[in-house]
Amino acid sequence: MTTLTRQDLNFGQVVADILCEFLEVAIHLILYVREVYPSGIFQKRKKYSVPVQMSCHPELNQYIQDTLHCIKPLIVKDFPWIVADEQEVHMREPRLIPLKTMTSDIVKVREIH
Repeated sequence: MTTLTRQDLNFGQVVADILCEFLEVAIHLILYVREVYPSGIFQKRKKYSVPVQMSCHPELNQYIQDTLHCIKPLIVKDFPWIVADEQEVHMREPRLIPLKTMTSDIVKVREIH
């Protein structure tokens, strides 16, 4: 039996694959919770042993996949991690509707030698 070492794996690619899979689930969940699309296009599935809502609409799913495919090389290159924070937005103009925003910071993880 052969044991794979870190040198055998493209570590950046493994990190990118895992992070993109997590982001895909997070995007579906955000779209469901925020009711961006009708709830009828979402199905309950299990990811990471947790029940989540995932879209079953092929065009939306393809769009999400294509978007994640575009950012994957950036993840491989710099190994960034995304930290999200949800905040209330308060509008000074009373006729405007306050919204919630989701912000992300990219933090580079440095390898210690």
